[in-house]
Amino acid sequence: AGAAAGAAAGAAAGAAVGATAASRKSSAPDPSGGYEFSIDDSSTPLRVRLDASDVRALRRLCDALARSLKKKVLAKKKLDANSDAGAAACLQYVKTVFLANSDGGVCAKSGFDESCRELVEMDGMDDTERNTCSTLLQSLFFSFDRAEQSSVDVCEIINGFSILCGGSKSTKLAFAFDVLDTKGKGALSRRSLWRFFRAFLTALCAFSFESGADRDPHETGVAVDAAAIWTATKVFEKKEVDRANRATFNDIAQWYGEGGYTKAPWLELLDLRKWVHDDSQ
Repeated sequence: AGAAAGAAAGAAAGAAVGATAASRKSSAPDPSGGYEFSIDDSSTPLRVRLDASDVRALRRLCDALARSLKKKVLAKKKLDANSDAGAAACLQYVKTVFLANSDGGVCAKSGFDESCRELVEMDGMDDTERNTCSTLLQSLFFSFDRAEQSSVDVCEIINGFSILCGGSKSTKLAFAFDVLDTKGKGALSRRSLWRFFRAFLTALCAFSFESGADRDPHETGVAVDAAAIWTATKVFEKKEVDRANRATFNDIAQWYGEGGYTKAPWLELLDLRKWVHDDSQ
């Protein structure tokens, strides 16, 4: 039911999300060739800067993942990597792999490592490329391991990992919504919507590995939580969103299209074609 709800939501509202600011840069270009964004109105301001070295490292990891998914998913299903169907199939495969290596909604470090081995083939990489990919993946895991228990929430790590995959912003948002809508009700609670935004923000902070090396992990986690709560609150401020404190995907799409893109322009970074694979970088 959850997948059906997500697919329906994507079909009904994806165009509304994607059409808004389609040609707009999601964050301010950095003079050094990277990107940066900030959320200053939350209780603890969040500032994220991805410099040129971060973008190059991320491109290596995304390319390695794309090669693997092309062989394991796209070739078998005869799907185009640039199509919505191809992107959705790859995202579902990522979800399946992580769920298979998790237990009770929790993904241990060993399960994360096994998932990454299945998803990112590093055979044939030189030492530099292998180290770069491994470092970014480890940064991703430990950014989500806030309690330092060597385990993470599997839904959040799936949604954070989804940024690395191909596909439009709309496709990834619909996928992430579906991942958190575990009961297939077609709506997320305030807490789930907070987790929805938090997963993406956590991953983006993890990917700013070089530029954020001196950042305190605890302080970053507090700022990410505050920014995610602030963003979710903005969605619920729309008077139409009052169904027992639950928001549908259409609610999110409408909020974004009617000005939410000025509150959360960083969501544009979900589409790698706008920055990681931008030829100007």
